[in-house]
Amino acid sequence: MYSQHAHPALATALTLVLTGTSLIGLPTPADGAPLTYHSQKLGRSCTRWIKEPRTQTCRIYSPSMRTTLTVDLQLPLRPTAPILHVFGGMWQHEHQGMLMPHVGGLAHALSSTDVGFVAPVAPTNGSMWTDWRNPTLISDKKPIKWETFFTQELPNYLWRTFGIPPRPRNAIALGVSMGGAGGASMMYRHPEVYRAGYFLSGFYNFTSPLGRTALGVISGLSGNTGHDMWAYDDYAAHSPTELADRTSLFHTRFVASTGVLDLSNGEINHKVGDNLLRLYGGTWLEAGMSVSLSQFRMVVKKKDPQALRDGKAAFVIYPTGVHFWNLWRRDMYDEGGLQDILRRSGVRYVPIANPAQLQDPFARSTTPKAKDTPTSVEKPNPAA
Repeated sequence: MYSQHAHPALATALTLVLTGTSLIGLPTPADGAPLTYHSQKLGRSCTRWIKEPRTQTCRIYSPSMRTTLTVDLQLPLRPTAPILHVFGGMWQHEHQGMLMPHVGGLAHALSSTDVGFVAPVAPTNGSMWTDWRNPTLISDKKPIKWETFFTQELPNYLWRTFGIPPRPRNAIALGVSMGGAGGASMMYRHPEVYRAGYFLSGFYNFTSPLGRTALGVISGLSGNTGHDMWAYDDYAAHSPTELADRTSLFHTRFVASTGVLDLSNGEINHKVGDNLLRLYGGTWLEAGMSVSLSQFRMVVKKKDPQALRDGKAAFVIYPTGVHFWNLWRRDMYDEGGLQDILRRSGVRYVPIANPAQLQDPFARSTTPKAKDTPTSVEKPNPAA
């Protein structure tokens, strides 16, 4: 089905897997990097979280971006265990919302698993987690090179700081909202790095008029334009829709909702500001994500039907839910989405309760009722 001429990256990924070689350009034991590993090691310029002692916040210098990044990470219990690359949405602050106990709850959810995670805080809104060609209007005018960071600098840092060896196809992409789009693009572009991906409320066609408009809006939040992010021809090279024939290389789960507000499912709370945001922004935005996901599924069915037949790609669209954490927590915890993608990636995971039920005294139960059954689900094949 795949040819080296059509997709050189695929041939590279398969070569790495078959030969067991290190990722190109990354250090090897001959470089004098540490060979011992301790999962509880505290890195230099890192501070440990008090309530989640496996999680630490580190200050990591990025040569490509010429700046020091704030990165939350959890070391895997074994140096060869998978590591989640967490791609957050816009409006990040001190930490990605995906990790926080009142929001995504991921730091606690993974605290008893074998896997690690890495979750940088992007200093710029609207980064799309990609390499920019010319971010001219950023106040400090420093480069934005997230693709370089995740695929080259991060493995180097983990190896030299903690003794985690670079291994082909040992990362799992996890993205939400903007990070769902950017994380999916990262995964499809680097099959030599990723084995799986879990994407919540992203969009996947960067070359359509709607996709280009969305990317222009996202990049504009940092004072730039879509042209500052990529050249015209680069949109296709980054679009998951254009790369959909690679889908069967990964275990994936794509999630969205219709954008219909569910008044009984905790989506209206005691905070008036949150309610207005969800009613105005979360409804139409999530409706657009569900359309994008439906169209992307059709593209995958056409370009890589084996991914659907083998159950390696799961597409879930809920009849209710807006573009907010209630929806994403519902799939991650109540519907077992996090357990699903980790299990299919070879990771043992002990499910936890929805963090909202444990942390927020005002939250109503988000346990799905009969009408909340997804309208479109491909059940993963356990043997895949």
